[in-house]
Amino acid sequence: MRKIHPSKIPPQQFQNAKFCAACHKSVQGKFTHSAIQATGCVSCHDLKTQDDQTVTSLVERGNALCLTCHSDKSSAETKGRMHSPVAEGECTTCHNPHSSANKNLLIQPTSGGPSENLCLTCHDTGVQVAAKGSRHAALDLGCDTCHVTHKTGDAGQQEFAFHLSASVPDLCLTCHDAAGPEIKKAHANQPITKTNCTSCHNPHAGESAKLTYGFAHPPFAERQCDACHEAPKDNKIALVEGGGRALCYLCHDAIQSQIASAKQVHGVFKQADTCTNCHSPHATAYPQHLKQPLVALCESCHAQQAEQQTTKKFLHPPAFQAGCTVCHEPHASDYAGRLRAGINELCMSCHASDAQGEASSDPKNLVLFGGTVRLPGDYLASVKRLPLRKGAVAGHPMANHPVEGKADPSNPEKPLTCVACHNPHAGNGSQRMFVTETRSSSPLCIRCHK
Repeated sequence: MRKIHPSKIPPQQFQNAKFCAACHKSVQGKFTHSAIQATGCVSCHDLKTQDDQTVTSLVERGNALCLTCHSDKSSAETKGRMHSPVAEGECTTCHNPHSSANKNLLIQPTSGGPSENLCLTCHDTGVQVAAKGSRHAALDLGCDTCHVTHKTGDAGQQEFAFHLSASVPDLCLTCHDAAGPEIKKAHANQPITKTNCTSCHNPHAGESAKLTYGFAHPPFAERQCDACHEAPKDNKIALVEGGGRALCYLCHDAIQSQIASAKQVHGVFKQADTCTNCHSPHATAYPQHLKQPLVALCESCHAQQAEQQTTKKFLHPPAFQAGCTVCHEPHASDYAGRLRAGINELCMSCHASDAQGEASSDPKNLVLFGGTVRLPGDYLASVKRLPLRKGAVAGHPMANHPVEGKADPSNPEKPLTCVACHNPHAGNGSQRMFVTETRSSSPLCIRCHK
């Protein structure tokens, strides 16, 4: 006779899983773990207990127990992309180890809306599943219709982004017939078998009937495909003017003029004759027809600035919240760094006593150059040399420190500006974002005052 319960309960003769199920209702679901059906609870549970313990100890800990049977799900068995719970050995994040009302012992179904969909308990941001317009029919079949739930990229198999079971458009074309009349009409007979469907269509849900993103290029929205496209040639997409910026300039001539006359032109124009490095020509989820959120798009090239977002303690709100184009012209400018104005003028457009700033940037009690600052006793001081006396209500934080009109001592080839002392993106030393990595201003001062 094997003792399997606390001493207060009389010992019983263990026979099979039905004995446990008399009390443990969790093993009575519609779908029962095959291990329980085959060998009972002892497949996973160790029945050796002390007098004051229940049968809760497991034969193995973590996913090692699951892998005694499900070895094909081991992270050691693949070089591909692993679903996070699998890689971390947390099988019970998705599966009930005893029984479930859902196939594959899932805790919840993989279909339905946010309240009942298992996948959305983790993937609750960036995935739109409910919209006024329409919803992808595949969602009603379950997320695993398109996504691999454990791992992709086994030996001899290709690894796909987002844990997809195939590449786009191949995955889309398993349901949508590219040669069918509906698809051909919607795409003006253009060949689409080599395009990325998700560049125009939200794969989950959207405001429009065809799941297109909310920001649509006017020719696309008005179904004027021939504004940009010619008839296909050799089963390849053909563009008016041969494509490139020449095509875009047919409508966006103001941008063409700006680029032609500016002193500073975005480097991307020197690298490629196309606007589609940054902009979607059809539809997108982001304003200005950008392919990604503004900051993420800029960071895809400007890695040094992107790194500051994770390595610096204090971030300049316009740079990482409002977006890079608060300060920078995205196409061309007459100012260094493609700024929208001179450095000091640009900084003072937010950091002025009468300005509210951009994004969440608070006023810093600075005033525009050329004006004056009022100190206690109605003393007026020139803004170009901002004295800060005891009790001052506005002005630069350093007494009598010039902020323009002189050469930068640390870089004599450049004029003295705000960025001589302040990093315009981020900093570690203090919230003033000094270019030196210290909370004290002394090392900063020593850079010039040696």
